[in-house]
Amino acid sequence: MGRSDSGWIDSELFVSWLQTVFIPDIEKRQVKKYVILFVDGHKTHVTIEASDICRDNEIILYCLLEHASHLIQPCDLRLFASIKESWKMALREWQIEHVGHYVTKFEFAAILKRASAKVENAVNGFRDAGLFPLDASVVLKTDKLQTSVLFNRSEKNQEEKPQSQTQSQNSIDTSTQEPVSSTCITKPIEHKNVVDSQKQMTSEIHNDSENSIQDTNYRCQSRTGK
Repeated sequence: MGRSDSGWIDSELFVSWLQTVFIPDIEKRQVKKYVILFVDGHKTHVTIEASDICRDNEIILYCLLEHASHLIQPCDLRLFASIKESWKMALREWQIEHVGHYVTKFEFAAILKRASAKVENAVNGFRDAGLFPLDASVVLKTDKLQTSVLFNRSEKNQEEKPQSQTQSQNSIDTSTQEPVSSTCITKPIEHKNVVDSQKQMTSEIHNDSENSIQDTNYRCQSRTGK
């Protein structure tokens, strides 16, 4: 069993898997060469060492399109989902058998062994991805490539908005054709009123300031006896 310090796959583990698992298995089952091995574009899969091993063993190492795992990666489409469900069931059974205990690294492998995935799930994953049988239309017709309902609704609103604005503008122009001249006449009057109000307010503030100064001087004179 391969392992790494971080718990994630690295280039050495991938090469080891090719040499000890994948290649011996296809040779044992006498799979016809060339063999296509689909991988994602992670850096651990595209090393020179891995490429040389695949070339020497008539294996075509093919990297799937990035950011498209939900469309063309078979394991993401079918296999992993079924394993997750099996894992939940196996974990629930273990918890019933071991009430009050927690799953640690020592119990993990034994529980995972109970979680099995059916072969047809893996086969259906390749079919849904359009990889085997090879069929690009399977991916192109999937609902995952369709625009969201929210986007369609927003696009529809944007198309309706200019029409409603045009109708509203037309109604506003029609209703304001007559009073345009009167509105222009009243604007200077309204501005004059504002100016007069500002002048009156300034005068009141000035008077209040003078009164306050006189009152202060009077108090100072009273205290000094002058």
